Amino acid sequence: MVGQLFDVADGVSTPVFSDQIITTDDSLTATTPFSDDTLLVDTYGRGLQLFNATSLTPFSTESIFNRTSRFISIHATMDDRFVAAIEGYGVVYFDRQGHVIDVLDRTRDPRISRIRHLLPTENGVFWVLLPDGIARVPLPAPLTSFEFLLSAGIDYASVHRLDENLWLVADGKLLRGHYDRDDRLIDFVEDSPPDSTVYSISTDTGLLITGPFRAFSIEPRIPGSASVPTSLTSD
Repeated sequence: MVGQLFDVADGVSTPVFSDQIITTDDSLTATTPFSDDTLLVDTYGRGLQLFNATSLTPFSTESIFNRTSRFISIHATMDDRFVAAIEGYGVVYFDRQGHVIDVLDRTRDPRISRIRHLLPTENGVFWVLLPDGIARVPLPAPLTSFEFLLSAGIDYASVHRLDENLWLVADGKLLRGHYDRDDRLIDFVEDSPPDSTVYSISTDTGLLITGPFRAFSIEPRIPGSASVPTSLTSD
């Protein structure tokens, strides 16, 4: 038997969804205030929804959320945004339009995927309860760590941004940031000039200039295509 959601007034309980077919997918797993008369709720099988005391409507989100995501906890924050702990994934910080602002997931620390409870405090600091301890999480993070996105550890890296592309020089290679369809950085791909070791780059001219013994300019890249290096000096 599937449970029901009741409106209790003056000692009388009235089913909210009396004229609808209710399944386990409609079960509410976590809630937080969205406005004065609406809750942002997570359902067992229908993803995030907005509930106005009479009906549920889908809350538009990015692909990081899906109908099988299990929210351990969800809270409204003091800056009119939301933070959620998702089972098997980690902590997600997002706005009222469902746009993800920051993520702390298991790729950075496997322990974060096993959150038992999340508690927001002031100044963007969140405390999370883990099976083996308590962690303090600042979101959005003031710093970004790229090391877990690289295939090998690095002692020194030079980071540049040009034409909305993120470039990283490490281990003699020129690496370009690779983003998913929601514009989140997921890894780096090598984009070095052919047969060249890269130790430094410059963006002062509006072009990406690189190369140890001969200079290359990297033409602006059309999203989804490879960069085209052009030699600026002779051998």
